[in-house]
Amino acid sequence: MKRKLKQILSALLVAVMLLTAAPLSGFVGLDIDFSWLDFSSKSSALSSSGSCGDNVTYTFDSSTGLLTISGTGDMRNYYTSSNSPFFNNSSIKSVVINNGVTSIGDYTFFGCASLKSVTIPDSVTRIGGFAFCDCAGLTSITIPDSVTSIGSRAFYLCTGLTSITIPDSVTSIGSGAFYLCTGLTSITIPDSV
Repeated sequence: MKRKLKQILSALLVAVMLLTAAPLSGFVGLDIDFSWLDFSSKSSALSSSGSCGDNVTYTFDSSTGLLTISGTGDMRNYYTSSNSPFFNNSSIKSVVINNGVTSIGDYTFFGCASLKSVTIPDSVTRIGGFAFCDCAGLTSITIPDSVTSIGSRAFYLCTGLTSITIPDSVTSIGSGAFYLCTGLTSITIPDSV
């Protein structure tokens, strides 16, 4: 019985390996664009300024590592981490989001391992999914009373995060928002959630 199970699993593994090794576009009648699935590592070079929302821009001071987000309205939601201009950037040390910005988009600061501090204004009402995922340098964060929702895995793998206080204004926290935050020793979740 065990031998038969091993043979089946081995055959399944070989089939999966063959399918993933062959380009899917080579199959007859299958024309799929996988260009959005970019797992390549981006360089840590970040433009000194750019757009990260319809009416939201950023400026970056490479000498201090300060990223400033300004404007009005929502930051852009990124659909994979590598689409964010800040993805996996080790130069970003601190982020200041100015008043007027109303949300932190999905996947925005994914993999910014050197990020140590974030200032979030009272105008922000939403922290998107995976927004600070794998920001190991982040040790604490203050969420303002204006925030009503924290997305799924927003702080996933923030291993340096030791404490967080969630204000009474928050009514929803997505699944795994603090998953694998191994340094977390204190969290206060209000009754409003």
